[in-house]
Amino acid sequence: MKSKNRKLDTAGKNQGEGIKTRKANVDTVDSMRDESIEEELPTIDISDGLKQIEENKKIIDMHLDNISGQLDKMQGLAQDFADELDTQKKLLEKIDTDVQKYTKQIGTMNKRLDWAIKKVGGTTKLIIIAILIIIIVVLIGAVYVIIVSFVDVGGIVRNR
Repeated sequence: MKSKNRKLDTAGKNQGEGIKTRKANVDTVDSMRDESIEEELPTIDISDGLKQIEENKKIIDMHLDNISGQLDKMQGLAQDFADELDTQKKLLEKIDTDVQKYTKQIGTMNKRLDWAIKKVGGTTKLIIIAILIIIIVVLIGAVYVIIVSFVDVGGIVRNR
């Protein structure tokens, strides 16, 4: 078992000592050629295959032209979309500006209304005044109905 695992120790020895070498005999490519095989190879006509390749190239070119045309249409659509988005962006910016302007105006009006309500005496007084106005209008209407029901158009009072 130890003989199989024995390592080659070349340290400390002169190069080539203790190592067996053998000269390799290499043949050249020409000497390895078998001339009888060369004569047996048939001649192959590839012109039909080349014609088929050319036809396939023409078909591929036709399809590529079709794809190119479709890509041009898609590019036009994409440009139209981009233009439309730019237009809508400008409109949205204008709307945003208007909203900000009107928000400021509403804020100013709210401040004025708050000031007016405080000057009148608060919301409670304002509600009471509104209710009193409604009551007065209702009373005037009721009096009118009562008067009209008892007085004739000519000024003659009817008995009911």
